[in-house]
Amino acid sequence: MINFFKKNEITRIKKNIQGNLVRVSSLFLIQLFYLPLMIYIWGVEKTGYWFYLLAIPSLLSFWKLNFSEVSKQELIIRKNANKNEIYTISFLFTFITLLIFAVIYFTINIKYVNFFEIFKNVEIYKFNWILGLIFVSFSIDLITNNLLTISQYQGKIYPAQILGGIFSILEKILVPLVGYFTEYLLYAAICLVILKITRYLISNYIIKKYITKISLNFKNFNQNTVIYIFKKSTNFYFNDLSLILNVSGFIYFVGYFFTAEIVAMIAALQTMFRFLLMWVFSIFENVVRFEYANFYKNKKILDIVKLYKFQRNILYILLFFFFLGVYFFGSMLFNLWTNNAFIYNTNLINLVALDSIIFILGYNQILLLYSLNKLEKISLYALMVNILSFIFLFYFETFRVNFETIYYVLIFKGFLIFFINMISNFKFIKYLIKN
Repeated sequence: MINFFKKNEITRIKKNIQGNLVRVSSLFLIQLFYLPLMIYIWGVEKTGYWFYLLAIPSLLSFWKLNFSEVSKQELIIRKNANKNEIYTISFLFTFITLLIFAVIYFTINIKYVNFFEIFKNVEIYKFNWILGLIFVSFSIDLITNNLLTISQYQGKIYPAQILGGIFSILEKILVPLVGYFTEYLLYAAICLVILKITRYLISNYIIKKYITKISLNFKNFNQNTVIYIFKKSTNFYFNDLSLILNVSGFIYFVGYFFTAEIVAMIAALQTMFRFLLMWVFSIFENVVRFEYANFYKNKKILDIVKLYKFQRNILYILLFFFFLGVYFFGSMLFNLWTNNAFIYNTNLINLVALDSIIFILGYNQILLLYSLNKLEKISLYALMVNILSFIFLFYFETFRVNFETIYYVLIFKGFLIFFINMISNFKFIKYLIKN
C-alpha cells in the first residue's frame, strides 16, 4: 500500500482513519451504555416505541435521492468543478425532497400508524407532537449531513467524523437521562431536536471557517450539471433504498407484526451484531472512496486496482475474526450488555452476524463503482431483490413463525445480492485495466 501512495497522501489517509477511529470508538463505547440505559430508565416497552419512532422517517424517505454523495464524488473526480454550483444544486434538491417528504410522512403517520400492532391499545402522550419533532430532527440532520459530505471533497474527512461522533455521544447520553425527570417521550424528542440544531450550527461554523470556503449560489446554474447530478443520484438512490429497507425497513416490518418488546430485542441485536460491524467497516470505507476517486482523476488505474485488492483482503480478515468472536462469545456478551432482558434462541445471534457479514461483502463489491459514480443499474438489481424478499415475508405467514426463519430468508437474499454485485465488480475492474 505504501508503495503507491505519496508521503502527503499517507499523511492524509492517517488523519482520516484516525478521525474515523475517534468516531467509531466513541460510538462503540457509548453504545455499550445507551441501550441498557434506555431499558433501565424508560423500560423495555418505551424503548421499543422510541426505536420504532426513529425508524419511521428513515423508512418513509424511501424516495429521497442521495445528491450529496454524488456531488462530493463528482467534485473529487472533476478537476475544474465549480464547488459552489454543485453544493447549491445538492442543497436545493435536498430541500425540495424534504418538502415532499413532509407530506408523505405526516399523511401516513397521522392516518395509519395507529393500526400497527406496536401502537394498538396504547396511548402515547402528545404522540403527534413526537412525530413532528422527530421529523424536524431528521430534516436538520439531513441538511447537516449534506453540508458535511460536500465539504469532504478535499480529502479532509476527519473533522466531520469527529464532530459526528461527539454529537452521537451527546444524543446517546441525554436522551436516556431525560427519562430520569419525566416519563413522557415528548421531552426526549425535544432534546433530540435541540441537539440536531446545535450540531448544524457548529458544523456550519467549522466547515466555513477552518475547512473550505463553500457557499450557496443560486445564480448561473448550468442546466447540464443539474441533469447530470440528478441522473447519477438515481443510482445512489437505489443503493440507499436497499440500505433503508435492510435497517429501518426491517424494524418497521417487525413493529407491524410484533410487540414493542420484540422491536427492542431486534434493535439490540442489530446494534451489537450489525451496526458495530458497519461502524468498523466505515473506518476505512469513506477513506478509500476518496482515494479511489482521486486516483481516477489522475488516471492512476493500476493504483486503484492495487488499493482495492489491499482493502478487500483486510476486510476478509476482519470478517473472519468477527464471526469467530460472535460464535464463541456473542451470546454471553449480548446477555451481559442487555442484563438478560430478552428471551431468544442462541442460534439467532449467529444468524444476525452471518446476515451482517454477507451484507458487508456484497456492499464491498460495489464500493469501487460507488466511488467513481459508476453504479448504473447494479444498485437497481439489488433493490429489486430486497423488495421481493420483503414481499415474500409479508405475504407468507409461515415464514414469520420465528425470527430464525426470517433470517434464513434474509441470508439467502444477501447471497443473491453478493453474487450480482460480484459479477458487476469483476467486469468493471477488467474494463478499467483495458482502458
